[in-house]
Amino acid sequence: MLPSRRILGGRLLKEHAKRCFEKAIEALTTMQTNTEGRVNLSSGVWMNIAKEHLLGVQLTLFGVALTYALPPAGDRHDGLAIAEELEKIMKKALN
Repeated sequence: MLPSRRILGGRLLKEHAKRCFEKAIEALTTMQTNTEGRVNLSSGVWMNIAKEHLLGVQLTLFGVALTYALPPAGDRHDGLAIAEELEKIMKKALN
């Protein structure tokens, strides 16, 4: 018997997403260690299908990409608001 959509969309999805995120961080770290390259940070404000604005933050290095964060962007999309959010994300990444 297959799990229900609630189980698939809830606990199982969260566990799988966590494993994928950890593997992506490991791949990015390994690539950085092996190449001694610098990780590139890309960001942009996107809108999802629920019409919520999200600040997408991706880390990339030689073809290894990781969507690191996707926090809500709120109504402010000016440079200062985005810089404040990026600062929070970078502090979190360094800890």
